[in-house]
Amino acid sequence: MKENILEWNLDKKIFSVVVDNASSNDSMMRKLREWLLKDSLIPLNGDLLHLRCSAHVLNLIVQDGLSPIRGLIEKIRETVRYLNKSPSATQKFDTALRHCNLEGKRKVAMDVPKLETALPLKEAFCRLQRIDGHYQFSPSESEWEVAKIVHDCLKYFYEATHHFNGSKYPTSNVFFLDILFDSCFSSDVLDEGEYRKNMAGIVTDLRDLYRDAEFMVLNFKQGERRSQFYDVLSHYDMTVMD
Repeated sequence: MKENILEWNLDKKIFSVVVDNASSNDSMMRKLREWLLKDSLIPLNGDLLHLRCSAHVLNLIVQDGLSPIRGLIEKIRETVRYLNKSPSATQKFDTALRHCNLEGKRKVAMDVPKLETALPLKEAFCRLQRIDGHYQFSPSESEWEVAKIVHDCLKYFYEATHHFNGSKYPTSNVFFLDILFDSCFSSDVLDEGEYRKNMAGIVTDLRDLYRDAEFMVLNFKQGERRSQFYDVLSHYDMTVMD
């Protein structure tokens, strides 16, 4: 890397480098920072040199955030397998759609099950279980409720990820505006004990991944009442700004 930087005359022009969370990249960035600091070639002592890939971080957040609906996702997958097993099962699902006046709705994807296409078919899933004694994979009412909230949050992550991945415009300046998500750490889904446990797990993972980092969290609240989100993160010595 040093040879390439020198060849392209970039050693005095580097401000930051964006990489994903691979441990080999951490080692590389430490060595690069030491080299550039040695000759005083980077501003701010290199504090902003090593930037994590925003799209990669968002993907990790989404994977962790999907944990409350793993059961529902698995039931949708089992439903797809069940419907693909025989024409008879498919016909019964068509009947369920007709009973629920959902014939015009998009059918659940048969290759990669999608939450977006499954949610509008909630009634058909329930109806199928009533008319087909062999079908046992209909999600519960509480699972559907959690899935709806998670789906609404995922839309923001999806749009932000696409924005971060732009190839025809600079992306570093769009990070702050796109990282503002509404209700993605909602306490409306889980009771207080489960919410605190879930948040504690997220904080622990962040501490393990970024051992030398300082954390500042922006909490966008409504009204003057201090949020549960604020209380939990403050307990873990994170700086929370309302």
